[in-house]
Amino acid sequence: MASDASVTHMIFFIAAVVVAASMAGVFISVGYEMAKKIDVESEAMTEAMQSEIAIINDPAMVPYSGTSLTIYVENTGSSTLDVQGLFVMMDGSFTNDTALQVLGSNGALWVPSAVLQITINISLAPGDHIVKVITGDGEADSLTFRI
Repeated sequence: MASDASVTHMIFFIAAVVVAASMAGVFISVGYEMAKKIDVESEAMTEAMQSEIAIINDPAMVPYSGTSLTIYVENTGSSTLDVQGLFVMMDGSFTNDTALQVLGSNGALWVPSAVLQITINISLAPGDHIVKVITGDGEADSLTFRI
């Protein structure tokens, strides 16, 4: 009789150890995946926090002639930006008819403290207008001006 009880106890003990080992493996795997995702998100947030831009036009004297509006945007952050991922909104609508040039550079990389010249081909009526520039990282700046 005593041996029956010890065999039963041993079976339950082995089953408990197998279940505990299985659950530990699952928890370790889930914890590892969570740590990886947190690391990726923190890198993305660090990159976004290092990206910063500022429109440096004088709102009283925005260069506009005929159908050509020129906007100057400075990379005031500490990371290099790619101008290919840039979006320009004029009075709330995206505009595709733009020419981008990083002043003092011959590439598409927009280094910190460099100025980007954006020429927008658009006809503007006299009055107030808003231009907004958005980077690929989501950093944005806007300027309200009058023609």
